[in-house]
Amino acid sequence: MLKQKHTKVIKSNRLIQAKYKLTLNEQRLIFILISLINQDDKEFKTYQIRIQDFIDVFGLKSKKNSYDEVKETTSRLLGNTLKIEEESGTLQINWLSSAKYYNNKGYVELCFDPKLKPYLLQLKEQFTTYRLEYVLHLKSIYAIRLYELLLKEYNYYRKTKDNFVFELKKLKELLGIDKKEYIKFNHFKSRVLEPAKKELQLKSDMYFEYECLKTGRSITQIKFVIKPNPSVDVCQLKIEAPIISTIEAPLKPNDNEQSESPATLTEEQAGLVKSLLDNGFKPRVEAEKFVFALPCQEIKDTLNALQMEQKKKKIDNSGGWIRNAFKNRLFKKSDEEIRKEEQKKKRDAHFKEYKDLKNQLETLFNEYNTINSQKAHQHYKGLTDEEQNALKEQFYDGYIKDSPLLMGFYRETPMNPIIKSMMTQFITKTVLQTDFESFFKSKGHDLKSAIIRLKGYTGVFNITTDHEIEVMIKDYEAHIRKQ
Repeated sequence: MLKQKHTKVIKSNRLIQAKYKLTLNEQRLIFILISLINQDDKEFKTYQIRIQDFIDVFGLKSKKNSYDEVKETTSRLLGNTLKIEEESGTLQINWLSSAKYYNNKGYVELCFDPKLKPYLLQLKEQFTTYRLEYVLHLKSIYAIRLYELLLKEYNYYRKTKDNFVFELKKLKELLGIDKKEYIKFNHFKSRVLEPAKKELQLKSDMYFEYECLKTGRSITQIKFVIKPNPSVDVCQLKIEAPIISTIEAPLKPNDNEQSESPATLTEEQAGLVKSLLDNGFKPRVEAEKFVFALPCQEIKDTLNALQMEQKKKKIDNSGGWIRNAFKNRLFKKSDEEIRKEEQKKKRDAHFKEYKDLKNQLETLFNEYNTINSQKAHQHYKGLTDEEQNALKEQFYDGYIKDSPLLMGFYRETPMNPIIKSMMTQFITKTVLQTDFESFFKSKGHDLKSAIIRLKGYTGVFNITTDHEIEVMIKDYEAHIRKQ
């Protein structure tokens, strides 16, 4: 059951290197199932998961469609093939061998395909382990796969190497990207690499920078540089899965389990760790991660800045002050990022102004139409039969006689709603000759200025206004031309 406190995912490196493509929910389900495996298990068990856990993990809003979603997800996994390169050849296999639903009991039982045993059970070497919570809350399928692939390489070299080169074609295959997808590199960069990089930087213990390498004029390789991310505190992340709520403390796996602690510290780094601890920064493992992630000089500068700040005023939590300073250094925004953020703020403000103005005009326009419709109805009822017939003839000659469709509507009894509406507009425009500007002015609006602003916004945001507003603008412009 999901209530067990297994929070590690352990996979054979061959399985991580396998070729497959899973949806976000399929990946999350596989992660949860793998986390339920005990390290001393010799055989796969039947894993039982509550439907409520699916709802929480998948972010479903209710139980109404949860069974269908679970069935669709497991059904795809039963037929989803992954290719594992073995020494003797390529193994094609499905993730699950069976799935049984207990509708009245609210849970599902799932079984791994037995041929996955060498890649998930009794792993002694060539494997990668990571904490479930560092991937379960990710929403990019590519962020998840890149996290696994890069962590595998990082751990394989005992964290003595932090940059790795992937052939672009091979990388796309590992990410499950079809040959016809993201043919242009700019699309691959904007829809795969950048979103994955940003999400890992915000939500996981490791992220990456990358460099594009060319052969001639074409980009053929990607060089990844791994960056430990000690500023992310998993306990503060908003994680949707209920399994995470049972975590009590960070795990400290030993070296045989591909330890998550930083590489061996130099003498200078060890001295900085001691200085951090002396200044109230805790725990030691976090101090080591920051020392490993940041240049030594930046850490010295931070400690010096702390001392200068302490001379000005009392700092009750010096450890927290250092942590915030480190986070600011790790996530310092470039001038370009700041410029884009400012542009977005201005654009958002202008868009709000546009929406507010549009809503005001729509409200006034509807009120204007209602008032004039009432006036038109009262005017028409006050006419003699002869005057009504004359008005109908004028309306017929101007709007109806040249349209066979409208002529059909016109002959209907009682009066067709479309004809009735057109007749009301006709009376309002030609008989009553109501004044747009006077009406809006009485409501505290300068109509001319409002129209100009609205048209300006629609150009900036490439927005098509509602039909009623377009009619109002055209009518107003026609009204101005008559003056």
